[in-house]
Amino acid sequence: MWSPSERTAPFCFYAAFGLAGMMLGPPIGGFVGETLGYRWCDWISAIWGGLALLSCIIFLPETLAPILLKYKAQHLRRLTGDTRYRTSLETLRLSVPFKEHFKEALSRPFLMAVQEPIVILFSAYISVIYIVLLGNLSIYPVIFLQWGISDGILGLTFLPVMIGLLMAGALTPLVVKFHKMEVEKCRKEGKLTGPPPEERLRFAMVGTWCLPLSLFWLAWTCYPTKSIWISLASQLFFGIGTAACFISTYQYIIDAYLSTAASALSVLTLIRYFIAGAAVLFTIPMVNTLGVHWATTLLAFISLAFCPVPFIFYYYGATIRRWSKYTPRLPGDPVPDKSLA
Repeated sequence: MWSPSERTAPFCFYAAFGLAGMMLGPPIGGFVGETLGYRWCDWISAIWGGLALLSCIIFLPETLAPILLKYKAQHLRRLTGDTRYRTSLETLRLSVPFKEHFKEALSRPFLMAVQEPIVILFSAYISVIYIVLLGNLSIYPVIFLQWGISDGILGLTFLPVMIGLLMAGALTPLVVKFHKMEVEKCRKEGKLTGPPPEERLRFAMVGTWCLPLSLFWLAWTCYPTKSIWISLASQLFFGIGTAACFISTYQYIIDAYLSTAASALSVLTLIRYFIAGAAVLFTIPMVNTLGVHWATTLLAFISLAFCPVPFIFYYYGATIRRWSKYTPRLPGDPVPDKSLA
C-alpha cells in the first residue's frame, strides 16, 4: 500500500499514540473505580471497544491490492459478460482451493516462530521489553502508595510514561529526516532501491538505553523521604525507550519480510503477550522477596542485557536475513522504494 518512505511517519505516529493510549487507562480507571466502582472500568472498556469495532466495520475500507483487483475484475465481468477478466488470485484459486491457502497462512506464523532467526530473536527482545513494561507498571502501586496517595492519584503516576511515549512520537520528523537522507544517498549512488531494513534500527540503538536508565533511576530514588517527582521523572525515559524500540523493531520486520510481515508480526505479538502475561504473575512475589529497590533493579539489569540486540541486527542483519526462507531478497538487495523511481 505504501513504500518504506511513505509509511515512516504514519507508523511512528501510530506506534507512539497507540502505546500512549494504554497509559490513559490507569488514570481514567483510577477515578472511575473510586467514584462508580470497579465494574464500570470493565463496562466502559467494553462499550468503547464495541464502538471502535462497529466504526471499523462501517467505515474502514478494503486496502489489500489483490482483493481490490478482484473486485475490479468482478465488476468488469458483470458489465461485459466476458469471463476472461480474471485476476491471478482467482486463476490460482481454480487449481488451489481456499482451504489449502488458509492452512498455509494459518501455519506460517508458527513455522516462523521456530524457523526464522529474525522472528525468534526479536520475539525475545520485544518480550523482554514487555516483561519490563508490565512488570514495572505492576509494581507502581507498591512504589507510589508509599507517599500516601489515593487510588485515583495513583493512576496519574502513569502519565509520565505516556508523556515519554508522546515525546518519542514528537521525534518522528527527525526519524523521517534521517530516512530521507539515506534515500538521497541511494539516489546519488544511482541505486533505484531504498535503504536496507537495518537502517530502521538506529532509533532503537539510541532509545534502548533509556529503559535500563529509567529503571535504575526509579529503583534508587523511590524512597518516601524523597520527592515523588524525582521517581516520576524517570518514567519519561521509560516511555521514550519503549516507543523507540517498538517503532524500530516493527519497521525492521515489515521491511525485511514485506508480503509475509503480517505473519511475522502476528506471532511476535502472540509470543510477547504470552510471556509478558506470565511475567506479571511473578512480579509481585518478586517484589515481596527482593524488595522494591532490588526488584526494580533486576528489571533494569534484564533490560540492560538485551540492549545490544539492535546493534547486533544493525551490523549483522544482512547476514541473518540470508538464513531466512521468507525474506524476499538477498542482503545486497534492499527494499524497493518507489519514491526513488
